Amino acid sequence: MVESVVHDWLSEWSGLDHGQIHSYATVLDHNEELLLALRLVLEERSKYPTIVDPVCDQLFSYYRSREEVLQKFTIQLLPVLLYVYLSAVANGDKKVDSFIFSSRYLP
Repeated sequence: MVESVVHDWLSEWSGLDHGQIHSYATVLDHNEELLLALRLVLEERSKYPTIVDPVCDQLFSYYRSREEVLQKFTIQLLPVLLYVYLSAVANGDKKVDSFIFSSRYLP
């Protein structure tokens, strides 16, 4: 269930043209099921290893977009990302750097 929600979300974004982004963002802003699914994917990343990187890539592209609603959507997930990172650091998990703080996200 979680994977299908996230895969649908990933495919929707790739199929949009520039004129559809604002209406897409408005609908996305109220999608609680998606937010829950994304939180689960990030928190339980060992269960969903194939979709963690695409999720982070898409969130990064949302944050870098000029659409304010998409930026706010991404900011909602920052507490989860910080929790995952700090938990991994506390447990000595070096793999977390590869998906949250990858060099591909640096300017």
